Amino acid sequence: PLGLPGEDTVVIPDDVIVGGDRVKVGPEHSGMTLQVASLTVENSAYFEWDTSIEAASELIVADATLKTNGFRSDNARLQNGALLTTFASSTEAVHSLEIDTGSMTVDSTSRIDATGKGRAPSGSSGSGGSYGGFAGGESPNPVYGDYRDPDDWGTGSGLVYGFGGAGGGLIRITADALVVDGQILANGNNNP
Repeated sequence: PLGLPGEDTVVIPDDVIVGGDRVKVGPEHSGMTLQVASLTVENSAYFEWDTSIEAASELIVADATLKTNGFRSDNARLQNGALLTTFASSTEAVHSLEIDTGSMTVDSTSRIDATGKGRAPSGSSGSGGSYGGFAGGESPNPVYGDYRDPDDWGTGSGLVYGFGGAGGGLIRITADALVVDGQILANGNNNP
């Protein structure tokens, strides 16, 4: 873990490179902000940070996974099968992925994915989530939200024998330039 007990921010004034298929990095405790000159997560590494990451110049994820609630950087690149995602929601808390960058590129092999990271399943059997449009199922939830300007999480499905799927997560990208050859996903999921 990075950071010290009782501290709210981890400041590393240099470029940080995390790589290797057995490398998992995260904060010393929940709620810490990470400030770095630049951050590169590569070579099958898994980097998990539950609050904000501030990379002054560049954030690169290459053939690796970055799981966070958001980041700010001048430039961001996802390449070589990179995955940028956020945390699963529960009945107590929902998480979003907030991205603020000057320019961002997602290559054709990479994705930003908040599938199943929305509201937890609840309700009666046969109900489906209805964010931004009418959902399927025998008794879908009422339509809410605007698919052109998402500002809420997807509703989970109804419960069948205690099982259901979570709704799609919330991804907000603020960028001066955005090139997406890969995928941006925020679908609901099936039963876990």
